[in-house]
Amino acid sequence: MDRRTFLKLAGIGSLSFAAGCTSEAEKTLFSLVQAPDDMVTGEPCWYASTCRECPAGCGIIAKNREGRIIKLEGNPLHPINQGRLCMRGQAALQSVYNPDRIKTPLLKDNNRWRPLSFPQAQEILKQKTIDAAQKGPDQIRMLTELVGESLLNLFTEALKQWRSPAPVVFEPYAYESLLTAGNGPVDRSARHRRCFPGSGFRKQPFCRHF
Repeated sequence: MDRRTFLKLAGIGSLSFAAGCTSEAEKTLFSLVQAPDDMVTGEPCWYASTCRECPAGCGIIAKNREGRIIKLEGNPLHPINQGRLCMRGQAALQSVYNPDRIKTPLLKDNNRWRPLSFPQAQEILKQKTIDAAQKGPDQIRMLTELVGESLLNLFTEALKQWRSPAPVVFEPYAYESLLTAGNGPVDRSARHRRCFPGSGFRKQPFCRHF
């Protein structure tokens, strides 16, 4: 081996060693228009919130990276769940990232769902509500999940403007109690299976669900 070849090999080896010691470059640089003060690229942030997958209202902490929630955990300081979080709460992210989630308003037309834009859906809802209210009092009903007092009062005041009764709150955590209670006051011979009454949405001329 001559001197020139030796120097070439030594130089290549030094460059390879130096390249192996460098940190891996970021593949993507995130830039938010209004970035939180505590956001550091590549470092997660945790935010406290409340799970709304059921009426229990468990405390959660959301793991956030670059403005996107990537994990939900129970809040150990919350008095209800004390750090625990059920499978339903763990899967709440599916409503945000699942590719099969409902992304736009849908209108049922000839037994098929037709996507609408939000302005179109708002206009249809507004017109249907006005048409129903003009037919007389008690023409509009609202069935809602368990919500906060302020939001429930807002629903009640809106229904008063349309001369309709207050919303009906119905969201059981589990259906076993309803099935058992439903068989209590009724003769068991009249029930062939454990079930509870459903709502007659099919008989309604217009039904909105969100």
